[in-house]
Formats: sequence, structure tokens, C-alpha cells
Amino acid sequence: MASSSTNGMRIRLKPRFCYCGRTASVHIVRTNENGNEGRVFFVCPDKYTVNEHCNYLAFADDDDNDVASTDIRTEEINELRRRVGEHDKRLERMEKILKAMTYVIVFCVFFYFIM
Repeated sequence: MASSSTNGMRIRLKPRFCYCGRTASVHIVRTNENGNEGRVFFVCPDKYTVNEHCNYLAFADDDDNDVASTDIRTEEINELRRRVGEHDKRLERMEKILKAMTYVIVFCVFFYFIM
């Protein structure tokens, strides 16, 4: 569980996962433009970087039924990440094989027309 402190009061928050499947970052609203000053919110960890992100945003005090935060356990998320990593490695191997096969075919066609 994530822990945060606002105005000397400690609150405990359940970790949430953004739509990317990563653990969402916890922030506190510092401006009062929309009347939300001091509210704790979760966002995609890449929200404030140049990387692409999933636009996940949820306030901690909203009583939403976020499937990622209530129905999926950490072990299941880790297992999914492991499986995705395995598939990424397999895909990279397949791409290398396809690239090598393309070179062989081009070489064979080239060699055929030269002879």
C-alpha cells in the first residue's frame, strides 16, 4: 500500500494500475484552479515525461470501481508482465529470423540473375 501525508495526517492508499499495466504515480493537486487543491490523485507514470502514456487519471477519494486496483492482485500483474516479456523476446527472435531470410532470398535472386 502506498502511504502519503497531507497536513500532518497520514492516509493509506491502495496502489492502482494505469491502463498501461504499470503502477500509477501518486500526486497531490497544488493549485486551486478547479477547486481540487490538496486532493490526492493517481496518473500514468509517463504522464509528465515525453514518452507516450495512457492518460490514466483517478482521484484517491473517488469511490470508483477501478478493475485494475480491486480485482487484479500484484502476483497476477507480475505474471502478466513476465509473459509479455517472454512474448517480446520471441517476437524479437522472429524478426531477426525474418530479416535473415529476406537477405538470403534477395541474395539468391540476385545470384540467379547473375548466372
